[in-house]
Amino acid sequence: MTGSLSIGQLADAEGVSVSAIRYYEERNLVTPTGRVGDKRRFDQLAVDRLAFIKRAQVGGFSLDEIKVLLDDGAGESRELLKERLEALRQSRAELDRTIAFLEQAAHCGCTNVAQCQRVIDA
Repeated sequence: MTGSLSIGQLADAEGVSVSAIRYYEERNLVTPTGRVGDKRRFDQLAVDRLAFIKRAQVGGFSLDEIKVLLDDGAGESRELLKERLEALRQSRAELDRTIAFLEQAAHCGCTNVAQCQRVIDA
């Protein structure tokens, strides 16, 4: 991106609502670089921060945690990242077990899946 973007252009570019950007601004997650007339202008840093916010939210981070990650200039948030990574690994393991159970149930051939011993043991 070259130049600066209005809040509407930033919202369109990053697939978020204008109100979300205003809220992130209130939370000091993104900051306009200035104003042209009455309109906020945002630079590439704001684009990058919004992309990070979106990715971190998908990863399960709260906005408070995201703020820590964004503003950590000394690498002190590594523990927070490690904790989230472990939680995601545990969620993935549980999801894998659930998929295996459903696959077994879908292919067991029993009339009543809930009474199939292979499904119960899966």
